[in-house]
Amino acid sequence: LCLQANQLSGPIPTDFCRLTKLVDLRLHSCSRLCGPIPLLIGNLLSLETLYLHGTGLSGDIPPSFINLGKLKDLSLHSCKFSQTSQ
Repeated sequence: LCLQANQLSGPIPTDFCRLTKLVDLRLHSCSRLCGPIPLLIGNLLSLETLYLHGTGLSGDIPPSFINLGKLKDLSLHSCKFSQTSQ
């Protein structure tokens, strides 16, 4: 699902997290997207590519990211995610 560089605004719709067979999600360069990554992102068990760079997304990376075992290509640069040190 390639929706890059369009006029989407606000948070990522949680309905995207119901697309459990989705393999590719590209929302990069949607500068009006804001808020956190949905907690239910971990439901996208088939996801291999996730591009969120160049958005206004912020907050923490959801713990459910650990469920994305097929994820091969991830791009989050130029976002405002929280940094934690361990």
